[in-house]
Amino acid sequence: MNEWVELDGAFLNARSENTKGYSLRVTNAELLSYNGYIEKYGLDKSKKTEGLDEPSLICLEIELVNVGNEDGIIFIFECKLIPDRKNMYYLPGTVLWAQSESLFPDDGSVRGIRVKEDSEYTVHVPYKININDDIDYTEFKRPVKDRSFELVISNLPVRKVIVITL
Repeated sequence: MNEWVELDGAFLNARSENTKGYSLRVTNAELLSYNGYIEKYGLDKSKKTEGLDEPSLICLEIELVNVGNEDGIIFIFECKLIPDRKNMYYLPGTVLWAQSESLFPDDGSVRGIRVKEDSEYTVHVPYKININDDIDYTEFKRPVKDRSFELVISNLPVRKVIVITL
């Protein structure tokens, strides 16, 4: 954490990403509930949902930088957060994340992030257990018990991982 990792052409999705000139660093990791995320980062605080106060998310504050890539894109939505026990993984909760980003579609269907050339941008990514339950929100009712993780940010041609500790 807190160290810049240059992607420089390393990627998770070979057909769609263009990460040359991109770097990122994780500056903070915190345990939050669904409602805690809305309260802290949500654009509309009224989107809180009764019963979703269990600390079920790992929220990563990630700074992204793009130096000199006019057509760059990074698929941060495909980055997996793997606990030390390595028997499951967490994924970005894109529908919840859309509550904090005005340019994301409400359904969370965005695939990649483009950072304007020669600029940087900070995101607050809510990682949740790898299940989707749009009716009962089960994924936001299971407390996170893990405290150490690996964030996989690229697989090819070089695997790059950031160690995260809560």
